[in-house]
Amino acid sequence: MQKKRLLIIDDEPEIAEFIGEVGRQNNFEVMITQSGDQFKSLTRSFKPGMIVMDLQMPETDGIELLRFLADEKCSADLLLVSGMDTKVRSAAVHLGESLNLSMLGTLQKPLLLEDLEAMLKKSMAKTGVISHDILEAAIAGRQLCVHYQPKISFGEDRHYRVKGFEALVRWDHPDKGMLMPDEFITLAEESGLIGPLTEFVLEESLRQVNRWCEQADFRPEISVNLAPHLLADAALPDRIIALLGRAKVDGSQLMLEITETGIMEDVPSNVAALTRLRVKGVNISIDDFGTGYSSLVQIYRMPFNELKIDKSFVMELDQSQEAKTIVRAIVELAHNLNLTVCAEGIETGSTFRYLRELGCDFGQGYFISRPIPPDQVLDWVAHWQDRMPLSLDPA
Repeated sequence: MQKKRLLIIDDEPEIAEFIGEVGRQNNFEVMITQSGDQFKSLTRSFKPGMIVMDLQMPETDGIELLRFLADEKCSADLLLVSGMDTKVRSAAVHLGESLNLSMLGTLQKPLLLEDLEAMLKKSMAKTGVISHDILEAAIAGRQLCVHYQPKISFGEDRHYRVKGFEALVRWDHPDKGMLMPDEFITLAEESGLIGPLTEFVLEESLRQVNRWCEQADFRPEISVNLAPHLLADAALPDRIIALLGRAKVDGSQLMLEITETGIMEDVPSNVAALTRLRVKGVNISIDDFGTGYSSLVQIYRMPFNELKIDKSFVMELDQSQEAKTIVRAIVELAHNLNLTVCAEGIETGSTFRYLRELGCDFGQGYFISRPIPPDQVLDWVAHWQDRMPLSLDPA
């Protein structure tokens, strides 16, 4: 297996050596430094494929080094480690992303072996160049597949019915195994393949919905992510309606999810395309809400019928009063605008129950279920209906 270069900067030698040893065990070539100047020199000479960086150091800090890496146009995967609180670490990750750096995420000190190994393996899985031609051939050769993450209704009677599923693409790579979307979606967007990739997901997921309808008394909604710039194609609504017709699926069973940030870039053309889809009965969700800068007027004028709260807020509900305040305000805003609300990123029972008490309409996340292969969906639904609703309420 090809070795990937790992550069570590941390002013605590024992922690740096621990990270380095775990890196070597996972087939990385490792360099360690405690000096900001040496880090900058090694970034240029060692050319790391992954960087593990402490946020707090005597001579420098991680924020200064993030700006340096952005100026250098560094393409390495970045993992931030720190003993600071979640809010500070999360802000640093968002800064790195805004600087177009490849942020793997953040881990809190003291580091757990399994968490560190998971990040190293995530970076290692990205080793090797995936080109436009390789991805194009994968789409044409149907190496891609779709897994389905359940979306449940909280319901006034606490029956927590299965509302539908979000379609999440995977790449069953012949050499690398199952690749997650973050390992190839950016390439698809940059190389002009996001259109064919999206149409593959739409076609496959709508066919699957039809199969479920035929196999069981089950009529789920399917949610599919749509890159906002695709709305510039005036023929897109017609192609989506044609796909619905071929799959014999009603438009009301399709939810298109479009990010808040992207949807506001070309409002007039986006309104035209989305309104055409709504006229045909297709549902439209504003995704990752809370991370963009849209105005209430823009939200009001867009033909959305669902608002999806960004998971960064939902995942902090257990420990952040600020997150609770933001989520409560979003739920109230959406309902006042006659929109339903879905919360993604539900990972604990306490988060689930808090959202239910707030009056959130729908939810999804690992607490409910991870994404499921299509051949396991009906068994999961039967299991959910028979057992899970009672287990989600406190004793």
